[in-house]
Amino acid sequence: MFKKVDVPSMTSAGLKVGDSVIDIEKIEELYVKDYTTSDKMKRALLIAFVFSFVGLLVHPLYAGLPIFLLVFWYTYAKSPVYELRAIVKSGNPETQDLDTGLHKTICREDYILVIEKFHAIKAYNEMTAH
Repeated sequence: MFKKVDVPSMTSAGLKVGDSVIDIEKIEELYVKDYTTSDKMKRALLIAFVFSFVGLLVHPLYAGLPIFLLVFWYTYAKSPVYELRAIVKSGNPETQDLDTGLHKTICREDYILVIEKFHAIKAYNEMTAH
């Protein structure tokens, strides 16, 4: 059901994420988003509330609270610290560009080389295009 996705890498065809490749010309910006403690807390609270809602309706103290605390603890512990995000051009002037998450990890160094290669290839393409 869940498979581990390797860290994205730059290829001559574009940015390889899992089994798919995104063309470099379609990517406007590539950056790393840092999740703060409050971001992780908000995310964990929302997920815990959604998953424990039925338990809260059945019996708030004996069913809802334990489910809420377990789900909250698990989602907070498993929340990523860093996420590789890209702004992808839509190709249609009537729609906005898409800001999408590509990969999540707890180690920022996984993305540094990918971003440096992206900027180098992008600069080379702009230099040779003129």
